Amino acid sequence: MKKNFTDLSARQDQEIDGWQDVKVLSREEVRAITQQQPKFSFAAVVVWQVIFSLLLVLFMGWRASSLRDPAVVAAAYGSACIWLPQLLQNWGMRRHRLALEVGVLVNHAGLALVHVYTWEMVKVGLTLVMLALAPVLMSPVRWLPLVLGFVLCLKLGWWMALMLHVQRSRRFRSTSQVVN
Repeated sequence: MKKNFTDLSARQDQEIDGWQDVKVLSREEVRAITQQQPKFSFAAVVVWQVIFSLLLVLFMGWRASSLRDPAVVAAAYGSACIWLPQLLQNWGMRRHRLALEVGVLVNHAGLALVHVYTWEMVKVGLTLVMLALAPVLMSPVRWLPLVLGFVLCLKLGWWMALMLHVQRSRRFRSTSQVVN
């Protein structure tokens, strides 16, 4: 039994010794590394969602021979239930970042986390309110096209965010290999 504790202690000492090789970066080095990284913008995701919803409406309007068909309107409303709250959240997050840059707000990690969760709750709340108001705003509600537009636009947002993240990480890896 004692042998196991000794082995564990020796292994922990080796792991601690390995951390001595880690280079501590200065503030300027961290700033230079972060400036090299391409910026990720959720606005690009919202733009692709809006483009997709317009293409969906045009396709469904072509199939129904009218853009005023209740199914087309329901699909447009369903996709708008995704990108409109996301647009509002992006506006709020950008406003917070600009306030930090100007110096109106203090840069505090806890405050930033509260801000992110607050705007996320606003986005979810607005989505739920828009979905609840669908029967009031549209007299013949076609739920299947509404849910179809909602889900397709939601999935497109996830896929676009993933693809933009992968593209960004590939670009960063290729530029960091050139620098080193």
